[in-house]
Amino acid sequence: MFDQLYERRLRADIETWIERGWVTREGAARILADRGKADGRSRLPLALATVGMICIALAVTAFIAANWDDISRSVRLAGIVLLVVGANMVAARADALERPGLADLATAFAAMVFVAGLSLVGQMFHLPQDWTGGALLVCAGCLAAAWIGGSRLTLALAGVAAIVWVLLGLESGAPTTMGDQVLALCLVPAVAAHAVIHPARLSRWCSILLAYIVYLQWLLSAGPASMVDSPLFAVALAAMAGSIVLFGTAADHGGIRPGSVGLRLLARSAADASLVLMLCTMLVAFIGAWSRDLPGPELLSPAVVLPSALLLLAALAVLRRLERPQALLALLGVLGAVMTTAVLGLAPDQIVVHAALALGTSVAVAMAGIVMQQGLWTLSGHAAFTAVALWLLSETIGSLLGQALFFLLAGIVLIGMAFAASFSLRMAARWADGKGDAT
Repeated sequence: MFDQLYERRLRADIETWIERGWVTREGAARILADRGKADGRSRLPLALATVGMICIALAVTAFIAANWDDISRSVRLAGIVLLVVGANMVAARADALERPGLADLATAFAAMVFVAGLSLVGQMFHLPQDWTGGALLVCAGCLAAAWIGGSRLTLALAGVAAIVWVLLGLESGAPTTMGDQVLALCLVPAVAAHAVIHPARLSRWCSILLAYIVYLQWLLSAGPASMVDSPLFAVALAAMAGSIVLFGTAADHGGIRPGSVGLRLLARSAADASLVLMLCTMLVAFIGAWSRDLPGPELLSPAVVLPSALLLLAALAVLRRLERPQALLALLGVLGAVMTTAVLGLAPDQIVVHAALALGTSVAVAMAGIVMQQGLWTLSGHAAFTAVALWLLSETIGSLLGQALFFLLAGIVLIGMAFAASFSLRMAARWADGKGDAT
């Protein structure tokens, strides 16, 4: 949908640019032709083929299961091996013919047969059931196939298997060993590096989700026993998400050398996902999902100190990379969200302070999105402001004094942020004029 909106806007702008003589008609035609190659329609055949490949893999598995007793053990093993080897040979041939989409599908099909084969082999030889170990084995196999074949779909399978492995370990309730933490930490760059070298939206989001799951695993082992029910969890999560938002934004604005398309896309996706997570954490804490008691000594636990230190480093990176008005608004929004989450635990009864911080933070995020021309920032800020306003309005219904306080608070915050926006826009205009004069 956003691609179509962008293309419609681009066509309208190009007509204006042609009239002003900035772009020739030949150049405009080339721009639109290149844009047409990158729209969603070009990915439609691959998406349909992916769904078809998954259906075929499920059909093969169901066929074997339906004739389980009629097929001898040797034939089952030989069939699994032939399917895996044959699919990989098709992938290699397609790659040699420069058909990367077909090669990707064939490699993913081989990986899915490999996953189904593990389950069938376990049943044939009555091996003990070990879902955690099986998920790790699937992850290792798919990761190796993804790197060897450069398959994006297989990497997504590896990412999902890694996430399942970590979650099964957490679900078991057993203490996480240092070896498991190191192995999980190694899986994150192994998946993310593939997403950088072979850019794909699916693999990028898999790597980001895996990174947060591994961070959750570390939080539960580094924090106090009741970490999940404590506001410490919200503070640690918001601080880490905020630091990734700032690091990703700084990297997207000049922190990555030109040509590193995959790294830039990963940084941008990580910043977008973390921004949504940070605001959701603030809103969930605001409505009181976590306990409102935040013991002082536990604030010094590694689960809070480490993400807070990263947040400060990220703030310095943003101040260094972004223009001053953009950096100030981004810092106001991100640091405000983390501070709001922390104040909810430190001062649980100060509802006026909570409301002011939450409303101001959401407006600051929306303003930063407008100044930086980041649509997701603007949309997320507006959504957070609407959620906070609706919650406050629902809490004050039936009390005229409460509603008066709500509207007074909302008015003061909006007027204050309006002055801040006006100041930021003037600063941005002065900076642009100064840059133009310098050039």
